[in-house]
Amino acid sequence: MPTTIVLPDGCWPLLASNLLLSTQAVMVLNRRKIAKIEYPQMYAEKAEVEKSPDALNFNSMQRVHGNTLENIKMLTVCTILTALHYPIFAAITSGCWVVGRILYTQGYLQAPDIRNKRGGFLSQIAFFALQAGAIVSVAQLLGSKFW
Repeated sequence: MPTTIVLPDGCWPLLASNLLLSTQAVMVLNRRKIAKIEYPQMYAEKAEVEKSPDALNFNSMQRVHGNTLENIKMLTVCTILTALHYPIFAAITSGCWVVGRILYTQGYLQAPDIRNKRGGFLSQIAFFALQAGAIVSVAQLLGSKFW
């Protein structure tokens, strides 16, 4: 029997986060090929990194993608919960998170010494705002049972 899942308004930036993950995955694959890092090896070894800037670039992209994967689960849950009561706020903050992750990806690859500063701050602020929105939204759903 088919089931219909209806997401609340304000969840459209989740599509952008999916596009972000897909783009990062392609970037990892391209850098893997350039660095000649064979599967199933997850990262270039220290000796490979010391010999080749391509190996370092592959490791950096792999870390960026992995970090995004670690965060996307909670972002999705928080966006959906926040959008139940605050769809515009959910859309804006999750959109800011995606923009922040794009800047984070570029910064991580271009400037290893300051990699977390570019975009990382924006995505973290947006993520914390979504967490707060999710808490408030759930509290409203629970009503007097919560307080």
